[in-house]
Amino acid sequence: MGPVYDVVQDENGLHWLATSKGLCTFDGYRFTPLTDSASSQLFYSLSFNPGSHEVLMGGKNGLFYYDRKTRKTHQINGSKATDIRTIAYAPTMNGMPKIFVGGHEGLYLYHQGKLKLLSSLPKDIFCLFNAGKGLYIGTLRGLYYYSRGVCTKLELPGIDKESGAEAISSIDWDEETGHFWLGTFHGLFVYDPYRHHVTPTKLNNIVIKHLEKYKEGLLISSDDGLYTYNKNSIGHYVHDSRIASSIGNDIVWSSFVDKDHNIILATDLGLSIVHNHGVCSFTSLFDLTHLSWGNNIQCLFRDSRHALWIGGSGGVIRLSFPGHPMKEVGGSIWFRQNDSNHPLPHNHVRCITEDSNHRVWVSTDIGIGLYDQAHGKIIPKMIVDPETGLNVPWIYDIIENSKGQLWMTGIGNALYAVDAKGLEKAPYHYRALKKIHFGHDIHTAWQIIANHDQLWARTDQGLVSVYLKKGSIKVMMRGQVEYMALDSQHHLWAASQKGLSEYDEKGRVIRKVTFNNSIQQARIVGLVAIKDEIWILTPSICSIYSKGQWKGALRIPGMKANCIYDDKQNDLVYIGGNNGMMTLSRKWGERAYKSSPHLILSQLFVNERPFNAKEGSVMNLKEIHLKHNDNNLRMMLSDFPLNEAATGIYAYQLKGFDNQWHDLPDLSDAIVYNGLPHGNYTLQINRLHGFGDTGNEVYKLDITIEAPWYLSWWAKICYLAILVSILVVIVNLHLARRRVKQEREARHHAMEESQKQMSFYNSLSARLYKGLEHVMSGLARLMEKGNQKELEAIGWQTTLLNANVRQALDMGKMHDYIEKGDLVVINIANYSKNVLMSMKDEASSRKINLNMGEWDNSIFYPVNIIEWDATIFIFIRSVILYSEEGAMVTFSICQDQGSKCILLSLTSNKFRVADDALPHFFQRYSKLGDEQEYLPQDMYRVKEYADRNKAHTAIFKNGEDITLQLSLPITDAMKEEGNDSQRHSQLIEIDPADEKLMQEITKAIEDHISDSEFNVTKLQETIGIGSKLLYRKTKQNTGMSPVEFIRYVRMKQAALLLSQGKFSVSSVMYMVGFSNSGYFSKCFQKEFGVTPTQYKRNS
Repeated sequence: MGPVYDVVQDENGLHWLATSKGLCTFDGYRFTPLTDSASSQLFYSLSFNPGSHEVLMGGKNGLFYYDRKTRKTHQINGSKATDIRTIAYAPTMNGMPKIFVGGHEGLYLYHQGKLKLLSSLPKDIFCLFNAGKGLYIGTLRGLYYYSRGVCTKLELPGIDKESGAEAISSIDWDEETGHFWLGTFHGLFVYDPYRHHVTPTKLNNIVIKHLEKYKEGLLISSDDGLYTYNKNSIGHYVHDSRIASSIGNDIVWSSFVDKDHNIILATDLGLSIVHNHGVCSFTSLFDLTHLSWGNNIQCLFRDSRHALWIGGSGGVIRLSFPGHPMKEVGGSIWFRQNDSNHPLPHNHVRCITEDSNHRVWVSTDIGIGLYDQAHGKIIPKMIVDPETGLNVPWIYDIIENSKGQLWMTGIGNALYAVDAKGLEKAPYHYRALKKIHFGHDIHTAWQIIANHDQLWARTDQGLVSVYLKKGSIKVMMRGQVEYMALDSQHHLWAASQKGLSEYDEKGRVIRKVTFNNSIQQARIVGLVAIKDEIWILTPSICSIYSKGQWKGALRIPGMKANCIYDDKQNDLVYIGGNNGMMTLSRKWGERAYKSSPHLILSQLFVNERPFNAKEGSVMNLKEIHLKHNDNNLRMMLSDFPLNEAATGIYAYQLKGFDNQWHDLPDLSDAIVYNGLPHGNYTLQINRLHGFGDTGNEVYKLDITIEAPWYLSWWAKICYLAILVSILVVIVNLHLARRRVKQEREARHHAMEESQKQMSFYNSLSARLYKGLEHVMSGLARLMEKGNQKELEAIGWQTTLLNANVRQALDMGKMHDYIEKGDLVVINIANYSKNVLMSMKDEASSRKINLNMGEWDNSIFYPVNIIEWDATIFIFIRSVILYSEEGAMVTFSICQDQGSKCILLSLTSNKFRVADDALPHFFQRYSKLGDEQEYLPQDMYRVKEYADRNKAHTAIFKNGEDITLQLSLPITDAMKEEGNDSQRHSQLIEIDPADEKLMQEITKAIEDHISDSEFNVTKLQETIGIGSKLLYRKTKQNTGMSPVEFIRYVRMKQAALLLSQGKFSVSSVMYMVGFSNSGYFSKCFQKEFGVTPTQYKRNS
């Protein structure tokens, strides 16, 4: 939080703080910074402007005010005042209060929103004091007096100016003597305004920052902690790391006494609070003993000599002073195990009691101890079992009956009777007089209470009654009994998790009180009967039950309780905890029943934003109205517990929403409701009177959340219109389903017809291929013998016929026939030359020159004549078609002895394919040029031929020349390097792995091309690669994303089918995986520039 410089309190009890980081509030539980853009700066002084919502703030950068209604900070205009350290009020002016402000430049008057400089004579003003007729001004350079527009410096004889005493930081009035107290940088002085005389006090050599009246003395804030000054007695309080309740820092800027008489100290490390102890007060063991040892207190006892005994896990302490433990410490002895001066049998103390002869007994985990009053020692004793002769080390409880016998319970299942006088005289071991067995099912008894000739025992099996005369045992209540207590009527009270039970002297149940564990659930750690009240203690709450009703409940602040003790001598109740104890008045129950705590709403957040109340502060709210979407509420309340009154515990419910009470464990916790529906609610907070008994109401807030617009009457009309629209949509959906069904049936029918057509055409092409094979094989042999011209003409016609069959009837199934065809050995050089020469006319029409390069006429090679004819035709014709006008195309055939291959090379000096598309020229689906020219893209068939026959394709670039090469293997030892003519050319190729992957991608798409739901995800699953790799490789090799490539393949296949003219547009649409004709036409036109119908007609 940082330094705090000043503290004030408003009419609601809320504290306002001036800090190094701006203005802040404190409600006893939480600090709330009021951090708008203007207020997040250093402020030295605070003051309320009476009759307005303004909180005046003097700071390093001038005078500001915070508007509590608008929650905004504003700087006072009209002056360049800086370093404002003090603000004071004077009698009213025209009904408006005079507000004087002291700063670095002088004295100012704040009036009607403006700041006016009254006098620049006093500089560096630290404090102001209104004396009625005038104003006393403390500055860095002395004391001044301002009256009727005149400012005069007062001479202060007796003050050493060299020591720093002239710098006056604080002024206060002593009504008893009529003198002023002057706090200076060199100590405290008394100033007589009548004689103008200054008298030093005993408090000197300290830098005083602030003076505050408190009771009959002064609180003095300084750089050396807090001083109290009262009739020449001086108290000094500083930070002590051993004491948690000491002030937090020795630099104390100011002190403030609030309405509950708590002292609030503004220090360099935040706030320190000196509580005005109300209902309860906490005292640490260090405060009692001045020893830093620890002890988790588990039992307390006040003996007949007024000594207070405190036992626990760290030994036992004897405080030998009478009365309230907050009084000045008398003699204290701490008995501990292995302590040479004050030894104890064992550190774990279970019980402390005193017999009728004023002997104090202390039970531990190793026997018991007898306190020797004369020597201040505890003498160890060990009880011996009269039947077994074994020691009984663990003694849990000791009680004296009406006959003066001590009864003890320890580990095991028995009670032991002991003669106190005999035990006192025993050197160490003492054999018990009597032993009473509890029974085999009872193992341990922790607490016993004597009631005449009857003992009550709290055991691990429940509540047991022991009749001493008869030695009989009776189990009165089964189950876990937490604690027992005996009231003034000798009635026994037993507390369990379920409730309280009251038994009379004969063991009859008189009353059962059930706990409401739905609100409160806690382990009971103590039970005492005080007059007609039963005090029930849990680790955090003390509740009182009396005369058939709950009287009140107290939340124990800052400590986890372990035990409770009724100190009848001093009319007090002690509650023991870890390293300290709380002290309460025995009359607290009466006050708690009559008192009504002051509970306020300190903060309210709506949708995690502070709620701006029209009244200014949320503390005054009785009801709030919110919009329907302002339905997330966070409410924080306070009962201003600075005086440690801890007036009670609370439960809350939101009527109209859950109608169920909820425990509010700590007011530092917020009450949160999220997502409240519209409606009217009431937040009700009641004080709990003990174990779920909701007492009187202490706070109520009405909450209204408006209904949203969609529940208004006009919204309901809209709903009716929407309902009608929904019905229309349902009807349309039904019609759409029927239309989809019809389309599906039409698609199925079209696909069946297409399959029949394709089967027919494939069957027809296979029969034609068979006939062509015989014709072309015979022609090839005849051409070797003679009649060249006629045979070449016939051969060219068969080649064209083969191409037409392939284009018109094959349907992509040519390889099915080839796999079954026969091989024939032909002169591939002559055959290729015939095909080349046959294309001269077509080349001439395109102004392309065909030449023959290196030519070896002696090459014979085994081929499937149909496949070879189609391959060499496509190879030559594709180069012609993709060459520009005026190009020169050169065809070469030779044997490369180095690679043992037959090389067929076609070179064009004006090739139309871009360099970045060349590696993909042999792929089936790749964008090589303008799609609207309808150029065939059949080079993939050359690649397929090469793959089937262990041949190889390649593309070389040498300057402007592009060479496409097909190498046929002579032997199996085929290598990939070209002939000598290509060794200086650049090989253009695609990575083999990428090429294989693209073939897999293309095949997968073709295999599923009719599936309209085949997408990128299914493509990934089919080929088994990730989405990122698929995207990268497809984009790298095709320039398209996977989605675009799938659509491109569909479009290319559609174009192929349409160009054959055998299928209707709708059939083609279904065959390539489209079901919507409009979308199919749109995609096709985007790809080829024309509609499918126009494309079919043009083809």
